[in-house]
Amino acid sequence: MTKQFFIDIRNRLLSNTQLKFVQLWNNQMQDLAGKENNSYSFPLPACFIEFVAPSEILQLGAGVQMFDPLTVRLHIVHELLNNIDDTNGTLEQDLSILDLKQSVYFTMQNFEPNNAVMFVRGSESNSYNHNNVIEFIQDYKTNLIDNSHSDATLSIPSGAPITLVPTFTKVTSL
Repeated sequence: MTKQFFIDIRNRLLSNTQLKFVQLWNNQMQDLAGKENNSYSFPLPACFIEFVAPSEILQLGAGVQMFDPLTVRLHIVHELLNNIDDTNGTLEQDLSILDLKQSVYFTMQNFEPNNAVMFVRGSESNSYNHNNVIEFIQDYKTNLIDNSHSDATLSIPSGAPITLVPTFTKVTSL
């Protein structure tokens, strides 16, 4: 991945005013669960960006490579409020995560960063292994052209145009 690709995605997610924190995924949920006395925390709702690269990177030529397909996985994290749902009086029915994950979908679906194709949501799921937070995961399919190491020496040099003068040879019969 390129740094700029991450920055483009992060900036797009930060345009969603419901998100308070957007960073690169580094298994923050495990760290959050493993720390006592809330020594590890971040503002919620948050979104973490993970890149699930293909098993092979395609070589296109002249040092240009392509990640195809590329999955961008978003970990959407929301604090679970232990409130009572007004519609049926059920405990632990904080459904705002569903609104939040839809707002992330509206932000990211059809997003087309530089050197990539349009994002298309491919799947979504819940992660249930956390206390006091809900994690919702969305996968977006795209690809990425990495031209950061293109070999300029392999390109055709630019310069003055070459004038071609055609010559003709008369063919006589045998």
